[in-house]
Amino acid sequence: MHSKKWIVLWFLSFLTLTSIVLIIIKLSDVPLRFSSSISYDAKLNFLHDNQLINRSDTLVVGSSMAINNVDAKSLEENSNTLHNVINLASWGLQSADVTQLIQLIDLKKIKYIVYSTQYVDFYKYQKKDIDEEEVKKYINREFSYYPYLRTIEVFFNNIDTYINFKKIYEDKNRCSYLNFDKRGSVLLDINNQFIIKDRWFKDHKNEVTLSDKSLNELLLLNSLAKKNNIKLIVITSPIKEAYLNKSDKIRKVFNEYVTRLKRLSEENDFLYYNANDQLKLTDSYFVDGIHLHKRGAEVYSRNIAQFIDKSIN
Repeated sequence: MHSKKWIVLWFLSFLTLTSIVLIIIKLSDVPLRFSSSISYDAKLNFLHDNQLINRSDTLVVGSSMAINNVDAKSLEENSNTLHNVINLASWGLQSADVTQLIQLIDLKKIKYIVYSTQYVDFYKYQKKDIDEEEVKKYINREFSYYPYLRTIEVFFNNIDTYINFKKIYEDKNRCSYLNFDKRGSVLLDINNQFIIKDRWFKDHKNEVTLSDKSLNELLLLNSLAKKNNIKLIVITSPIKEAYLNKSDKIRKVFNEYVTRLKRLSEENDFLYYNANDQLKLTDSYFVDGIHLHKRGAEVYSRNIAQFIDKSIN
């Protein structure tokens, strides 16, 4: 009898604690969790909440080179080819992450995939450690306990994230700003006084080699696109000239990345465009070496639209 009483008390305590945690999570604006990346999880929540994929014909994919550097609205408004553009990108995605995400999406209405890249997107092979079937269910609004259980697990390991979420992720003068616009882009409209100058010349010291496996993942992405009658368009995003000139090693790996993308596109029939060479943007269009200010993203997105219209029509 005594043990039964303790079991009941333990269960009620657990239920009460779980309810409190879920209420805190709901009030904090922190997304339901699926992975170790809050940006990736926030994008999954965005897809679940807005259900835009079935109304879109163009997907923008990639890392921050896409989520911050591509203005999906500007891309759509300045193109005669692309309609109903949605930005699926999130921070730090390598090429295999992108392919993995595309495989979780219903592609039957998609005609174009626009992959905005930089050399840092191909320095290692990685995939998100997620339950892919549960992610699919969540995106499609099929009920599952999984994201709630996963979120409770993450909560106890990352309480600071919940306490400081608004400060870190909802301050538009931080590069960690994570409020999506209606099409899923996050444009960095940072005031000049809040731009951190140290970031302008920050080396990606662990990212100055290219992974053959990561680059070859483009072939799998292209095969997946072709299988679904989708045109893959890979773009090199602008990079600050002073950043490139800071290190011979960075310049070398950047040139190798451009050369290999061009060769892969020619051999495998996907479109490639080096927007950096065409635009040659000045410092006022950047917030650091590789991330564009909102005004830079608008210029870059218009330029992509012009390239696509010229190449496809």
